[in-house]
Amino acid sequence: MKTHFSFLTLALVFASCGSHSPEVPTIKNDILDVEEVWLDDIATDIEIQPIVADYPLETFLTICGNDSEFVALDENLQTLYYVVDNRVVSKLKTVGRGPREYRNITGIAYSAVDKTLYAYSPDRQSIYCYKMPGFEFAGKRDLKQDVNAMIMLDDKNLLLTGYDYDSCANSGIYRYNLESGAIDRIIEANYISKTYTSASSFCKKSGIVFFAMPGSGNTIYKYDGTVPQPYARIDFGRFNFDNDLCNIDGDKTEDMIKYFSYTEEKDFAIGCYFLDVNGSSITYWHSPHISKKYRSYYTVCKGKESRNCSISITGLNYKLFPMMIENGVYTTIIQGDWESKIKPDEPLSPLAQRIVEAMKKQNDYNPVLLRFRLKDIF
Repeated sequence: MKTHFSFLTLALVFASCGSHSPEVPTIKNDILDVEEVWLDDIATDIEIQPIVADYPLETFLTICGNDSEFVALDENLQTLYYVVDNRVVSKLKTVGRGPREYRNITGIAYSAVDKTLYAYSPDRQSIYCYKMPGFEFAGKRDLKQDVNAMIMLDDKNLLLTGYDYDSCANSGIYRYNLESGAIDRIIEANYISKTYTSASSFCKKSGIVFFAMPGSGNTIYKYDGTVPQPYARIDFGRFNFDNDLCNIDGDKTEDMIKYFSYTEEKDFAIGCYFLDVNGSSITYWHSPHISKKYRSYYTVCKGKESRNCSISITGLNYKLFPMMIENGVYTTIIQGDWESKIKPDEPLSPLAQRIVEAMKKQNDYNPVLLRFRLKDIF
């Protein structure tokens, strides 16, 4: 999983891993306390739909949009698909060295209101703009920051996680005005925060944005368009990231070796992805690294308590992790051949049977879409 803004220097902004406001509620999460649950038992409003196309589709890495239309980026970071009502309407792959071409695309943000896609190309350090439905080129915006992730804040602004290879101190979350080109940093980010903050770290509720800044602090902020305010902190205990890694500058070879060695060898938990804040409850997904293996957990927090779940579908060799959330509805894409998804020693549940039947009907192993809501499991 991979974002722009400038800002007033305030004491409320948390620049380092270790600074926390004492009044911010801390929610402890013991990631070794996890239970296996089945989507069949905890989901409602389940929908399974084929993604219809007249040609083979690449594997989707990420999607951005809403239930009725979205743009998908493939795992090779080169092909974009425009999907309306579960049917591929058009695609774009303009890889090359020409003025409107790119080597790869690493982040997307889609405005369904304006029918405009914003796609970040790191080799050009630019955001390309395309009008739907045909990916008509509508210009590009050049940036000084490298963008790790981006989302639509509103119809005129993007939120971006941007970083500067020369200095961690110039990295952070930025607000970028699409009309004027003004870019304002709203919060500084340390090395771990800028690396692990993705588009799925943001949650929009009635004009308010909540976003999670990973690191040993794991702080969730509330942003009303003025100054981000700490809202809650997730404490993973001994699985919090080492403070020494948080403020390194990522362009230094020794720092990168230290970072990659840590993420290969150490156990850690980080991030609040597909974040959802509802009154007294917070839900999120994350992938803790335990015994040199990444897991997929869904976490529900109420008060200061957490409950971790590893969600499976009975009979399928498949660990659930969403690609999008909108109004409490999760969307994910199940891809590849259906044969490899079936557990030979476990009967298929009715839900698993529906998924397998939908996959069997697809040409070229094209993906199927799975949507669902989750019950209150606390």
